[in-house]
Amino acid sequence: RRCVCSDQNNAGVFECRIDSERERCGCLAREGDYNVFSNTCANPKPAQNCIVGNWTEYGQCLATCGYGFEVRTRPVLQESVAGGTPCPNRRDARSCFVAACPGVGSCPNPGVPQFGRQTIVQTFPASPGAEVDFACSPGFTLVGSRTAQCTIEGRWSTAVPPTCLGECTPLEVSFESVQGDVATDVVLIVDESRSTEGEHRWLRSMVPDMETELKARGVGTSEQLRNRFCVVGYGRQVTNARVFQTRDRLGCVVAERADELLSTLTADNQGFKEDGYEAIDVALRLVGNTIRVQGNVAINFVLSSDEDRDGVFVTHNRVNIEERLREAKVTLNVVVDHRFTTLSNPPQSLLGVDSATNGFLQTAGGCQFSTVPQNEVRIGSGYAGTRRQYSELAWVTGGAAWDVNVLRRGGQAACAFTKAFVNAKSQEILRQARQCQTCRCSALAKKDCKTEALTQERCLCVTRGSTWDPNQKTCIN
Repeated sequence: RRCVCSDQNNAGVFECRIDSERERCGCLAREGDYNVFSNTCANPKPAQNCIVGNWTEYGQCLATCGYGFEVRTRPVLQESVAGGTPCPNRRDARSCFVAACPGVGSCPNPGVPQFGRQTIVQTFPASPGAEVDFACSPGFTLVGSRTAQCTIEGRWSTAVPPTCLGECTPLEVSFESVQGDVATDVVLIVDESRSTEGEHRWLRSMVPDMETELKARGVGTSEQLRNRFCVVGYGRQVTNARVFQTRDRLGCVVAERADELLSTLTADNQGFKEDGYEAIDVALRLVGNTIRVQGNVAINFVLSSDEDRDGVFVTHNRVNIEERLREAKVTLNVVVDHRFTTLSNPPQSLLGVDSATNGFLQTAGGCQFSTVPQNEVRIGSGYAGTRRQYSELAWVTGGAAWDVNVLRRGGQAACAFTKAFVNAKSQEILRQARQCQTCRCSALAKKDCKTEALTQERCLCVTRGSTWDPNQKTCIN
């Protein structure tokens, strides 16, 4: 290895083969006076890390038609000094789309498979490069390609829509009300990089508002069954996600104590390793331990970040994280760098979009919001891989995606954002807690999947005339 360091006299390059030369190199890097006889460094300057400011808004799309890119920058508030941490990237670009180029084809709506749905929201006809993604309802297996892309010839790249096959046909999924007291466990999954400090403050003020709205809807009103909040932070180092605890070592606390967890979030690092999937994995490991698993408790995750995931943990991917969220019956919401607008002219920024593609719009610049129907909503571009990694993941769990850029405007925009978020979340949680998934197949009466652990395997077992062992959860004979 070679150490490159220089003082005011351009000391040059030194071979780092022995400790003294490494020390000399480090001394010169900090502009100190190195004594070759005593191997000591006199008067070194203190190291100072680079500090950068917030990102600007993205600029104009650099294309006249089709796909291009738009750029944003962030200022350097303090340069790295005397061997401190160097500055991260100051420029960032993401793809954008202006309009279809003349003579280029477009693709029609590919439709949805029976017992399935589209999970990427598009406006049709779709322009070349646009993608659609398909998924099947619980108990069905997708046959065909999960994703299709619109080609320049105006055709989808694969046969669409694919097919959803169920071994027990017909398998119907419906809901029935859970009686009695209900509550929720909400896990706040928080990016701890410096640029998200504003979101930390927002979460601390949002939790009491959410608790008030939940109780107004009858969720968490019983002293024996209260709402609880947990915090998982990430983005600090390679092994990054961590579960926060109070001084008395509680991981999930009632709303009145949530600030004890949120106040210990840090925002003093560059956030080079921001893998939200690792944080979701850590949160999922709490289910059945710290997080309650019972029919009248809804499990809800809220992830906040201003970037896409850094794929530090290669064992995590969209497919296995989605499957685990579904298995744990978790509804995910994300507050991320993903823009949504109305289709009006001029378009208006939306606060967020739910799983049914309904949008939330700030009303007349005030602290109120209204709902925009799906046929008037445009799903815009997200920062790098944000759309597929986070927004679409939230939608397939029945949650919503929210634009962090609107929250960062502050004032009435942030006020309307919070009201819409709290309203949508409380409705989701109430629906989760009051409804219980049930299954029906041709040879089995309607049963409660949560209380009796009824599964597709049991449905298939009974259909074949066999006996289901509820203890071993296996099919006999």
